[in-house]
Amino acid sequence: MKRTLPFSPEKKVAKAKKAKIEVPEYHLAPSARDERGEIIWPAPASQIERARIFMLQWFVPYISPALSTICREAIESEYPTLT
Repeated sequence: MKRTLPFSPEKKVAKAKKAKIEVPEYHLAPSARDERGEIIWPAPASQIERARIFMLQWFVPYISPALSTICREAIESEYPTLT
């Protein structure tokens, strides 16, 4: 192995360190808000409502057939365009 001198021109010059970007802790970060000032995390209200309907339609029947009927009737009465 070839040894180099301490001040050899072959050595690379050390790069300057980049400034560290401070990211606030997760629970201290400000929440995104919509035009009415309501928090839109984890998703906008419309997407949360669509997810709720999806779960009621697809997962509840596996839990209980009787509960499935109740949920289906509630969805049909509240959201007639979905059926």
